[in-house]
Amino acid sequence: MRVQDMPTTETSPAPSPARPRRIRYDLGVLVVYLLGALGLTMRLWIDLDNRVLASFPPDQYLFEFFLSHSARVLTHHENPLFTHVLNVPDGVNVMANTATFAITLPLVPVTLAFGPHVSFAVMVTLAPFLTAFGWYLLFSRKLVSSRLAAAVGGAFCGFAPGIVAQDNVHPNLAMHFVVPFMVWQLLRLREGARVWTTGLVLGALVVYQFFINEEILLLTALGCLGFTGIWALYNRAEAKKVIGRFVGGLVVAGVFASALLAYPMWFQFFGPQHYHGFGDFVHLFGADVYSFTAFPTHSLGGSPDSVLLANNVVEETTFFGWPLVVMALVWAAMLWRRTDVKAATITAAVFVVGSLGSHLHVGGVMTDIPAPWYLVSHLPLLDSVIASRLTLAVIPWFGMLIALVLARLLREEAGARMRLFGLAGVAVALIPLIPTPLAATNRPPVPAFVTSGEWRSYVDADHSLVMLPVPNAAIGIAAVQWAAAAKAEFAITGGYFLAPNPDTPDGEGMFGPPLRPTSKLFYDLATEGRTRAITDRDRADLRVDLRYWRAAVVVLSPHEKRSGQYRKMMVDLLGVEPEMKGGVWLWDVRELSR
Repeated sequence: MRVQDMPTTETSPAPSPARPRRIRYDLGVLVVYLLGALGLTMRLWIDLDNRVLASFPPDQYLFEFFLSHSARVLTHHENPLFTHVLNVPDGVNVMANTATFAITLPLVPVTLAFGPHVSFAVMVTLAPFLTAFGWYLLFSRKLVSSRLAAAVGGAFCGFAPGIVAQDNVHPNLAMHFVVPFMVWQLLRLREGARVWTTGLVLGALVVYQFFINEEILLLTALGCLGFTGIWALYNRAEAKKVIGRFVGGLVVAGVFASALLAYPMWFQFFGPQHYHGFGDFVHLFGADVYSFTAFPTHSLGGSPDSVLLANNVVEETTFFGWPLVVMALVWAAMLWRRTDVKAATITAAVFVVGSLGSHLHVGGVMTDIPAPWYLVSHLPLLDSVIASRLTLAVIPWFGMLIALVLARLLREEAGARMRLFGLAGVAVALIPLIPTPLAATNRPPVPAFVTSGEWRSYVDADHSLVMLPVPNAAIGIAAVQWAAAAKAEFAITGGYFLAPNPDTPDGEGMFGPPLRPTSKLFYDLATEGRTRAITDRDRADLRVDLRYWRAAVVVLSPHEKRSGQYRKMMVDLLGVEPEMKGGVWLWDVRELSR
């Protein structure tokens, strides 16, 4: 190994302090991160029963359902990979959706005791908190001797703009806690750790991350592959010495993980209700070229107009702000002699280019100019990746630079003037990105018909509840919330989930179920306000649909925007006025669905 590639004293971890002192410092960092996470999610916590994250509530309702599904798996001993509670009678392939078992299963006691909405609040709080702490542990043990520098670098990794944006309603995409520990095991292989032991630990971490989020696992694998390959090019001599045990550890990890994941992966890609990619839908997503220097919505430097450079506020993964972008380039130049910085910088640059998507987005407008990602966007696995999320893999690069620069500035040898200007640069880069609390809004009330258990008088295990309008990706989402609130004890027709599109030859993924004749009537009314005279054919279709759905009751919340029109349409279709039961209009259709 060349002299310039050897760790320098300014950034190499020093001998560990006394264990009690180190533990106290770690606990202090842990508390600070937890307070930061609680501050980020405070608007949700102040009124859990009546508040929901405002960015896109349907995603929260779906996560709440999956939390209830995990509880049902343990209490009813059902197949965790599939559910018949949504989308009766076809069901939903849970593995092909964002089930997040690695988080939802440990939270089952919370879900059973307090409800899935509380468990969801715990999820969005844990994601940045644990992610920050994981990177702090890696930085403080493997990168720098200054624990303060490691703490700041870890804080950025846990509360970076992309993490905060995804944590809005995608805690699975914001939970990167396992990633630094996977990197840690790779470093141990390089340092001469036992191949079998390290490989098994790495394989177990891969399995755990798989059940948090597969997209992050894929990005981690690609990032580590790119970093390792580039590092090896700069360190050929050392790479030749370690390649044997490195490959051996990866083989052990791969075999172990594959053995555990073989059936879940088969079920996801070939089981009932599986799908293949998202077709042209994913091409709509790409990082706007102006977004990298913009400030995210939920930050001190952000504004309501920030989202104009993204598909939505949840996808503001590239909003790093111009001060940080400028300073990061300066820091990378300062530290360029370090091989790990070179490898990380080049890898990050590749991910940034990939995040531009299939076609360039400029100033909030998608152009016809193709971007490099288009060349690989049709490959298996990559055809389901939202390109703008590739920058989630760039966050550790920023955290690494921050930790290394701060460690150098905090050394006693650093001059007072250098320290002053350097710390000012760090402050200017990071302060505008300090996250502000996530926005929350009022949650639609769950009717007493559900919360009191009155539904049990009508809906048994062989029948379903049909809500008007029949829920799909665009309308009637409250039905998923109702099913979650009831701990997934009753089944509903339709819902919000990912399923195969029967109108595509390859079964591409779509949100929600295909429309049936009756559900289309209500869909047209809900989305376009379009009504027409009800015919005998419509009435016959209704009876066919009710039998298909195995419907026990049709219910309508008076809080629905067009409840009066929905009620009139259903009366015209069925010829029967509804009853008011537990805060909902109810049609008992058990006789018709036999």
